[in-house]
Amino acid sequence: MTYASTYFLLSLADLKEYLGLTDTSQDSIVGLILDAVCQQFNEYTGRTLAQNALTEYYDGCDDDAVLQLRSYPVASSPTIQIYDDVDNVFGADTLIDSTTIRVNNLTGQVRLIGDVLSDGFQNIKVVYTAGWAIGSVPSDLRLAACEMCGFFWQRALKKDWSLSSVSLGNASISIQENEMPRSVKLILDRYRRMA
Repeated sequence: MTYASTYFLLSLADLKEYLGLTDTSQDSIVGLILDAVCQQFNEYTGRTLAQNALTEYYDGCDDDAVLQLRSYPVASSPTIQIYDDVDNVFGADTLIDSTTIRVNNLTGQVRLIGDVLSDGFQNIKVVYTAGWAIGSVPSDLRLAACEMCGFFWQRALKKDWSLSSVSLGNASISIQENEMPRSVKLILDRYRRMA
């Protein structure tokens, strides 16, 4: 059985290699742990880290031509679509001409050229793809996912829910109850969404 999720920051095979697993008997629990850890990373960073198609709504401000997207990097394909509609219908006639949109794919900042956003509540609809494709996730982020999954894996193996540290080969990680390891937090702090 293949276990996959749209949240995964690395493949199940890569995580199993990190954990030293060679058969498929534990794939469901390892996949569950990886899924939960990657979702936790999204919540902590305030953005979608694994590449996904997104639809988001923003408040418009009529004196602003800049919009900061919640997730980045922004994929160049498919093209971003921005609708500006104070009636919140978002029909084809409210789609902003793509030639007037400039996107900084790395930071997720969008700038309108020669136009501003209409003032309103949730009147801007943005359809785009953001996050890293599984093969292009930065190595430190993949390592953080492996470390966090390793902690939960060891905890599940030992059935010791009070476990506060684990050793994996030459590495050891410590964690206080309901916290993530400091090494993981330091990595994730670099990926937290800009205000």
